[in-house]
Amino acid sequence: MSWSSDSKTNFFRPVRAGTVEAVARPLHVGRSFIVVQTDVFEGRERVLVGQTPQTQTVRTR
Repeated sequence: MSWSSDSKTNFFRPVRAGTVEAVARPLHVGRSFIVVQTDVFEGRERVLVGQTPQTQTVRTR
């Protein structure tokens, strides 16, 4: 079980048409926190259009 402790999205450019792809990757996996970064790309050229770093608090039952 986890809760978002911090989340911020940076948009670098607009996407007016076409498709986007989001790729999430863990940057740190610890006992108390997990840090994940999601990169958002546009089209076949995979131009970076947005980025979201997020910290999740890990809670055990």
